[in-house]
Amino acid sequence: MLTFFKTKKKVVFSEKTLNRIKQETDNLKTINLSEGIFFKTKEFDFSYYISIMVDKRILGLDNPEVEQNIPDYITFLFILDVNYPDVPPKILAKTNFSVPNLMDGRDLLNEICKDYNSKKTIVSIANDIPKFANKVITSKVYNFYGTFHLGALYDMKNFNNMLVSKTFNIR
Repeated sequence: MLTFFKTKKKVVFSEKTLNRIKQETDNLKTINLSEGIFFKTKEFDFSYYISIMVDKRILGLDNPEVEQNIPDYITFLFILDVNYPDVPPKILAKTNFSVPNLMDGRDLLNEICKDYNSKKTIVSIANDIPKFANKVITSKVYNFYGTFHLGALYDMKNFNNMLVSKTFNIR
C-alpha cells in the first residue's frame, strides 16, 4: 500500500509543479529571508509543508507588556498542493499569538499577501509575515482575519479553545 502512494505521488505532481517547488525550497536555502525568519520543509504524498518561524523581536512591537505575552517564535505553515503555483499556497497560523486566536485552520494568505499571482515566491510572502503579525497584535479592534475553505479540515480543538485562551492587554 505504501508503495502505491509513493508511485501515485509521482503521477499526481506534474514535472512543472515539482520543479517549481524544488526552486522555492532551494530559494529558501540560498536567498536570505529577513533576519529573524527561519524555515523547515516537509514533503508528504500530495503536498509540501513549509514551516516559517518568525522571531518576535523583529515584529517592531513598542509595548513591552504586549511583547511579554507573545511567544518567542510565531510559526506559520505554508501548504503547497499539486496545483501550486497556479493555486496559491494555504497559510495557517500554528502559534497562538493574538486575539482572536488564528490557529483554527483559516487560510491567511490574502491577509499576508494581497496580490498573489503564480510568479510570487514563498520567500517574498514569508518576508511579509512580520508586518501582518504586527498589525494583528497591535490592533485595538476585533477583526476577522483569513478565510475558511469549504470542505477543508479544521482543528476544532483549537477553535473551541480560543474562547478560553489567554487574552492580551493592548493599550
